[in-house]
Amino acid sequence: MRQSLDSNVTRLLLVRHSETQWNREGRYQGQQDSPVTPEGLAQAEAVAGRLRNVHIDALYASDLDRCITTARVIERATGTPLQVDERLRERNHGLFEGLTKAEVKQRYPDEYSEYRGPQGSDYVLPGGESRRQVYTRAVAVMEDLVAGRRGERIAVVGHAGFFYVFFNYVMSVPIDVRNVFVIRNCSLSVVSFDDKRWRVEMLGDVCHLGIFA
Repeated sequence: MRQSLDSNVTRLLLVRHSETQWNREGRYQGQQDSPVTPEGLAQAEAVAGRLRNVHIDALYASDLDRCITTARVIERATGTPLQVDERLRERNHGLFEGLTKAEVKQRYPDEYSEYRGPQGSDYVLPGGESRRQVYTRAVAVMEDLVAGRRGERIAVVGHAGFFYVFFNYVMSVPIDVRNVFVIRNCSLSVVSFDDKRWRVEMLGDVCHLGIFA
């Protein structure tokens, strides 16, 4: 990734956290944690290797363990001190957390129907958050991170659900429109901001993981 010649553009380098055991089992993770798998640690090393020679002015991560574990590997590779921000947390999935989709549909059919229904973006999960609430939180923290940071590169280690709604905002896509792209574990996305508008420069890139090699 070459150094930008445009000093007016701020870039966010967005890294989803490493694979966890619950990711592998297809469980709603939300704001709970499960252990990062050995494959997840290898993913973290791969994305850190890709960023090793990139100048990064600031490195942020969600305060959940899977993000901190991933970010620590990037911190060691780049030398950029890690800053933890709880506002970067994944959506709180309330009573769904720790369960597979099949288990949720069996135990909480009404709640799942609301969650996936046409008004699902505004449905507040019992004990959790709505998609719109996460959207509002994501936009606020990301705009805060770029404020006064013109021309800098800022790495953010976060969560798929959080990044999905942020991309809704960046792409001017309504919150109730579901994304048609995938943000894999330890994928790299790049979003730029020039004081006027947001742009997507890279979305969910995984070439460093050798997935399609």
